[in-house]
Amino acid sequence: MNPICPNCGVILPYIRGLTCAKCHAPLHKEPVAVVVEETATRIPWLTLVTLFVVIGVFFDLMVRPGKDLLEPLSRWGYAPGADVWRGHVWGLFTSSFLHEEPIHLCLNVYWLWVLGSRLEQAIGSLRWLALLLASSLVSSACELAGSGEMGIGFSGVAYAFFGFMWVAWTRFPRFDEVLTRNTIVLFIAWLFVCIWLTVQGILNVGNFAHFAGLIFGATVGAMYLRPIRWVAVAGVVLWMSLAVLVLFWCPWSLPWLRVKAYSAHTAGEYVKALDYYSRIIQRELLDTWAYANRSLVFMALERWDEAKEDEAKSGGLILDPKKEKDD
Repeated sequence: MNPICPNCGVILPYIRGLTCAKCHAPLHKEPVAVVVEETATRIPWLTLVTLFVVIGVFFDLMVRPGKDLLEPLSRWGYAPGADVWRGHVWGLFTSSFLHEEPIHLCLNVYWLWVLGSRLEQAIGSLRWLALLLASSLVSSACELAGSGEMGIGFSGVAYAFFGFMWVAWTRFPRFDEVLTRNTIVLFIAWLFVCIWLTVQGILNVGNFAHFAGLIFGATVGAMYLRPIRWVAVAGVVLWMSLAVLVLFWCPWSLPWLRVKAYSAHTAGEYVKALDYYSRIIQRELLDTWAYANRSLVFMALERWDEAKEDEAKSGGLILDPKKEKDD
């Protein structure tokens, strides 16, 4: 049972007289006691298992390369963004365990052990697993919604772990062992360095996953702070709801519109397909793929003049059946 300072809210591992050991504010003669889970001796089994899985998958990708970049990733459950929108939702979880570059793997494995092991010891294995799965879902869904594609790597989850520990460190004093000022500065600075690298075209980074993981983890961590616990619970529910919503409704994303247009087209829902193709063209005036397919939809609807106009803008993607037969 440790006392909590009424001034700064820090849980104190000890009392120095009647003043806070952190901020030196006077304490009550009978300070409020809170229970802090101190499980330093508990072995973080799930963290260890996750480490072995991540490293094992990486070496399998290196040893057994496929015919193209996608084939080896697909063996371990990776699904491109279009496939996730078609129902392969497991890709939102499996993508976190995949790495293609050694430096990417080393960084994520390091922080998984440094942050993940202490977090599992603090909150328990089941809660740790729930946080891992939830943060993987949220970070992957936000990356899909923002970029239209699925990223790979554990970075979004690592940022969720960091966000949780950053917010909830007053409840778990052992977080101070790794959550130093330098660590905090490093994580925040890296967020913006990654944005710069992406904008400059130097490195394609999952920035949406990073920010989503950080904010989601911080929201979950706030559930351990009594004054704002129920607000944090509402925030977590909102995050999870938005992550699920992205699977069914993402109209700002061109890749999502393409998936919906093509699915409606192949299903013979021409009016719906026409609407999606038109929305794509409104945003991408030179999208020859959309023009070509919209021309086919106009043909199916027997709107020949409009079909001919779109065929002219398709860049020759539509083959003339008569010419093809003559050849």
